Amino acid sequence: MNALYLSADFCGWRVGRPRVPRLALPSFRKPRVHSGLNSTSYRWLNSRATDPPDAPAVTATNFNSENSGAWQPETRNYELSHAEWKFLRRIFVPPTREPPPKVPSRYSSSYKLFAPRTSISEVPDPNFDPTGSDLVFAKSFKDPLERSEYLRELLAERGEREKTTLARLPPTAFSELLRSLDPLTLAAELDPTVGINVNPGVALSTSLGSYFDIFGVRTGNVLLLERVFAAVQLRILAKRPIILSDFKVLFRCAGAASDPMIVHNIFLLMKQAGELKLRESGLVDEYIKSRYLTEHSYNQYDLARSRVRAIDLHNTKLLYGRNQTYRLRAATQLALSPNHRFGQTRHSYIKVESLRRVTRLREDALNLFRKMIYHHNTMDERVCCALMVALGTTGSLTLLEGVILKRFFGIKVIRVRESGISKSERRHNKNTRTADVIIEGDERKHTPPGSITDPTKRLLDAVVSSYCRNGEIVVALKLVDFLALRYNIRIPDQTWFDILQWTYLYTTNPARSEWIEAGFPGRATTHESVQLVWDTMTTEYKIQPGFLQYTILIKSLIRRNRIVEAMEYMLELEPYYKRIEEEAERAYYNQTLVLGLGLDLHEARQAWPKAQVRKEATWHAFHSMCAILMDKISEIEVDEELATRTIPQFIGIFRNMFRNVVKYKIPGGVVELYKIRTIHRPGTWEDATCSLGYSYQVSYHSHEEKECGIG
Repeated sequence: MNALYLSADFCGWRVGRPRVPRLALPSFRKPRVHSGLNSTSYRWLNSRATDPPDAPAVTATNFNSENSGAWQPETRNYELSHAEWKFLRRIFVPPTREPPPKVPSRYSSSYKLFAPRTSISEVPDPNFDPTGSDLVFAKSFKDPLERSEYLRELLAERGEREKTTLARLPPTAFSELLRSLDPLTLAAELDPTVGINVNPGVALSTSLGSYFDIFGVRTGNVLLLERVFAAVQLRILAKRPIILSDFKVLFRCAGAASDPMIVHNIFLLMKQAGELKLRESGLVDEYIKSRYLTEHSYNQYDLARSRVRAIDLHNTKLLYGRNQTYRLRAATQLALSPNHRFGQTRHSYIKVESLRRVTRLREDALNLFRKMIYHHNTMDERVCCALMVALGTTGSLTLLEGVILKRFFGIKVIRVRESGISKSERRHNKNTRTADVIIEGDERKHTPPGSITDPTKRLLDAVVSSYCRNGEIVVALKLVDFLALRYNIRIPDQTWFDILQWTYLYTTNPARSEWIEAGFPGRATTHESVQLVWDTMTTEYKIQPGFLQYTILIKSLIRRNRIVEAMEYMLELEPYYKRIEEEAERAYYNQTLVLGLGLDLHEARQAWPKAQVRKEATWHAFHSMCAILMDKISEIEVDEELATRTIPQFIGIFRNMFRNVVKYKIPGGVVELYKIRTIHRPGTWEDATCSLGYSYQVSYHSHEEKECGIG
């Protein structure tokens, strides 16, 4: 039996545990003094690594002729085989590698976020062939639809977790697969409804509802979140490395699915992954956007879902009275329709709750901000803008102005109250005007060009989003104008479109009535404000509006009883709808031709759904404008020329957009139009076409007949 004698001076001693020896071996082979390890023992240790399994026993003692008569410490007998000795070296001797680079603590994050520590599990499998016949890895990146199906097939693969194809993918290949499934880029390729707000009425009356689930979220984004989350979870359980970009894609998927509650589960996955921490600016930006749903696509392009409601400020920023709180909560409950769950959380089967009750809490954003300041992380413009919108979503405008604008950008927002008005009178008097706002800039904190906090167009969008969510349209306009002049930034067209849409939103109920009831009449805009924003946008800044902006203007004109002017704008938009119809027909013919020839072209397959969605969305916009127009005409008194000539001609032009029954008043009574669907049958075999059209049956009832109950 081989015996190995190690003297006590060969072994180091652990502090606090004097009877437990350990080997004190160096991490790097440099000439240094080793505690308890002389040159003879070091050479013996290196030679032992190459000994054959049946090598004779080696006795290692600290023997010198000079101290032979001195006291010798007690020796211990270790019976180790070659395999045991090899295992012992692997435990106690760290691998030889270059030391990691030192990163100053005042910068953004550790090097581990960008280059994870190399281990044996990261080495690719030499037998893995991504281009083999069993796995068409490269081909799956050609078609966006095949990428999602490829990930679904990988998740459906059976077998041991560590031996599945998804677990054996190299880290770079897996990250490239997730990057190709980024919802921000995948939506432009696969989602026909991108950029379109589909409210419950549109979803119920058109085919656009097939792209959404019961909660008003696009079904493609929900399925993508489930697959990407399951894939990342499987990789972590299989002990495969996850890099930073993978979690960025996962946060984007959670935001696109409008599910801020799953962000906590993503944090649990990050904890299981090991060394990743929420300190990198890009990861912080994606976390805040998904947690508070700050992007338009995360709110399904519906601004009404992201606005701050007056009841959200109760017990957090303000304290309402008892009756006032009851009326505000009643208005909130009326907004929750039993026919749909648009804008509600996915736990609504247990408790009916709006997403606003989840995104109104500011603790997550504030805790993250404090940690970034404590760890001296980089606060660039991207992170500051994300925190601004998050604080605006929670209604914390005071913190936004004092912490973000004043500290990082040197901008002071001073609110001047009217003199002679007490605090109680401002709280209870609904006729009190809102405070005037003065914007000032601190020259000492003027950011130089090229700085990480140098304002860009991103800051303008953040200001508009954060203040307009709280109804502060005037403050948002003043800040945008101040920043554009101070930093020479051109205001983007989309920024003006957002301001116009927010202004119109707060002219409608329940947004307007809620702020008036809460004692903030300045946050409830009027239809004259919409006209003012429109004139400023088109006259001073020469912005060319689109179809959506014209629909907002037409609805505002109708509600101000400017019927003729609204009709003129609608007649100008009528050729736009004809062009949309022609594009839809052309896309349908192209798809039919491609399918008939047996070709597999992604552009041709997606052209027809996109054209169909665009056509139906445009039709519903005209339909809603016509409905509002006829409702307003039936409420007011119209002259004889308008009632007998203009309105019938207008109905004849837009006959396909009106309701089945149209009623409006004339000086002599009430006119009712009933829509009849007619079928024109072909006269000959050569003219074998079947066209559907609409005609109206007119019935007239005088005021005397209506009073007698006739008609």
